[in-house]
Amino acid sequence: MSPSNLTQTHSQQLGKRPSLRKGAPSFNITTWPTGFDATRAGISDLCDLYATPVDDPSKPSPVGLRILHPGFRHDGGVKAFSGRVTTILTRDGNPMVRKTLNEEGAGRVLVIDAGANMRNAMVGDRLAEHTYQRGWAGIVINGCVRDVDEVRNFLVGIMALGSHPLKPGKRDMGQRDVPVVVGGVTICPGDYLYADEDGIIVTSKEIAVPDDAPKEKQALTIPE
Repeated sequence: MSPSNLTQTHSQQLGKRPSLRKGAPSFNITTWPTGFDATRAGISDLCDLYATPVDDPSKPSPVGLRILHPGFRHDGGVKAFSGRVTTILTRDGNPMVRKTLNEEGAGRVLVIDAGANMRNAMVGDRLAEHTYQRGWAGIVINGCVRDVDEVRNFLVGIMALGSHPLKPGKRDMGQRDVPVVVGGVTICPGDYLYADEDGIIVTSKEIAVPDDAPKEKQALTIPE
């Protein structure tokens, strides 16, 4: 499955989660769905399948799954995205970011490690629009974004630590396709990144919901 198809499939699966909006059916608080349910697959479900269990830390993930620390927020118009990773390491400049996003994205995700820089933004509305037009699935920024009101109008995933009104510099060219440390984990070029409103994970291998995954919920009564 290509990264672009993976992104589309993953987003479609996430879109099938049951609605919790006002007027939606209520849930019995004494029971809980358990087991894997392919009809509402998301990042949490992928972790159930592939992550190292909390109670068995010696058991390695079969796909090298790593979970980024919480703290990244969604600023783009898409809340669930995935794709093969391209990385950029920089401090406060974005020339390499602009150059890279000028390529055909082919469903990739750009991970920008700005060292959690809170002095300026790395991406604004123009680059967000360009990201969408060039076919990138999304951007994850270890730093800030700006033009937030405009950025959320583009159907592309953009996650950052916060917002900052100052534009990036031009002197720091940055390095491309090098290992970076973002959210407490090492991310390498060619890894795969998956994101939704539960968080961000990266894997060394492409993953997807198995075709034989259970389609039904299994009720579990919470012990008194």
